[in-house]
Amino acid sequence: EEVECEGPKMECVLEIPTRGRIVTLTSYSPPFGSLDYILYTTERKHYAIIGFNPKSKEVETKASGSLSESVGREKKGEPLCIVDSQAKMVIFHFYDGFLKIMPLCPRAGIIRDADAFN
Repeated sequence: EEVECEGPKMECVLEIPTRGRIVTLTSYSPPFGSLDYILYTTERKHYAIIGFNPKSKEVETKASGSLSESVGREKKGEPLCIVDSQAKMVIFHFYDGFLKIMPLCPRAGIIRDADAFN
């Protein structure tokens, strides 16, 4: 049975290529700005933070990197990615018994890889 929807229809306004299958997707508001960022991870344990640049009218990669570890067993079920409510850190759960915590830079709103810990 077909169902017709009335009202405005969603249109695709932008398509962005990614390298890999996205397994988590979350948005957050950096404390400094008015536009949100999108953080996603892929099944190969890479992450990217993207945001819209209103001047150039393009989506820009703000940060990217790898979350893979040489030790640990992959967790069963879906991976988790959580940004705390004040956008101070990101918590990832890809491996049994391990949480990866990565601080966000307060001025830029992006991950500081050097300060990450398990």
